[in-house]
Amino acid sequence: MESANGIKDKIYTYEYSDELKKEILGLEKIASAIIYDGKVDPYEVNILREWIQRNDEYLTEKPLSELKRIFSEITEDNIVTPDERETLLFFLDAIADNPSKLGLHLEIFDNPDNIIIERKTFCFTGKLVFSSIHKAQQIVVSNGGNYTAEFNDSVDFLVVGMLKSDAYSKKEYNDDIRNAISAKSAGSGIQIIREQDFVQLLMN
Repeated sequence: MESANGIKDKIYTYEYSDELKKEILGLEKIASAIIYDGKVDPYEVNILREWIQRNDEYLTEKPLSELKRIFSEITEDNIVTPDERETLLFFLDAIADNPSKLGLHLEIFDNPDNIIIERKTFCFTGKLVFSSIHKAQQIVVSNGGNYTAEFNDSVDFLVVGMLKSDAYSKKEYNDDIRNAISAKSAGSGIQIIREQDFVQLLMN
């Protein structure tokens, strides 16, 4: 496969329609979410499948046709082998709007089996990929929960989106995350979760 820079350069070389350009911007966000933790989970596969199906007529020339080929190999037996995972992540990393090297350390995240929104308080931090912060807050309120713009002692769930600075790869987190980690260390029941886990659990 060609270099990462070559993939993204070729995508923006073509004279795509305005509609497809918008779709490609969406693909960049999807790619960022998938490479964020280096995993390829079923929810992320479905999001990528929907994007490919929606834009299938445009996926006839490289490099976009390469994405379709890679994805077809992965979904043929519904098993993501280590080699398939590495190939897909390489491709997605090349087009992501937030490179994987800027990701968070996974040990800070909780993995709840379910999320009860009613009478719980949520705080969202970082750039959300699957939704806007305003829309996520509306979802919380419509399900009987509360939200706060900044972390405080009342927060039950801190939902973390994409974080841009390379300081995060050094565990130099923003105030919301640092305060949540401190609260957990002091015995608080606060849970720190990734945005994609929040969305996936809502879908279940």
